Amino acid sequence: MPPPMCGGCGLRLFHCVCDLLEPVPARTPMRIIRHRAERYKSSNTGGLLTKVLPYCQLIDHGDEGTPFDTDFLAVPNLVLVFPGREQPLPPSPTLLILDGTWPQVRKMMRRIPGLALLDRKSTRL
Repeated sequence: MPPPMCGGCGLRLFHCVCDLLEPVPARTPMRIIRHRAERYKSSNTGGLLTKVLPYCQLIDHGDEGTPFDTDFLAVPNLVLVFPGREQPLPPSPTLLILDGTWPQVRKMMRRIPGLALLDRKSTRL
């Protein structure tokens, strides 16, 4: 029988970090697209970020029978944080992070409509 999991942080109860999570006063909006396989992993940083960043939203991708809601990408100045050519950030950007392993992220890049067309910001922010 697997050990019980915390409903807040998603970690095993004896590793729960809920009491340690404090809001970070960040003002830059962030959106995270998390691969479905990452949802229940203890390394689920995407889920933890939504608990500490006030302007962070998360959506899962890859659940069978559930199409991706492309409205999640319909925000002004959306910049994909992903290796690419360096370019300056637009004013008041919204950062988009893909949460998954490299193979999962490459599949998301191909399968999510409009994702490959977004401006990319090199990982050197």
